[in-house]
Amino acid sequence: MTQRAPPDVKAQAPLATLLVRHNGEMSARDLWQRFGGEIDAFYAQLKTEVAHGWIAEPAVAEVREKAAAAAGA
Repeated sequence: MTQRAPPDVKAQAPLATLLVRHNGEMSARDLWQRFGGEIDAFYAQLKTEVAHGWIAEPAVAEVREKAAAAAGA
């Protein structure tokens, strides 16, 4: 998970706050464990913070094949 836009100081954004304290990025599992609540409460909070634009899921990694160098070159 990555931090997007910082929430307002008065906003209830515990997950975004955790991300800020960890350089703006951590795995969803680590974020949930540091949240310290039930998994359903975590996902409800995550959904809220993503909807407000405070948290974003990282882009999916892609694997690209690179052409092999010509033999003897």
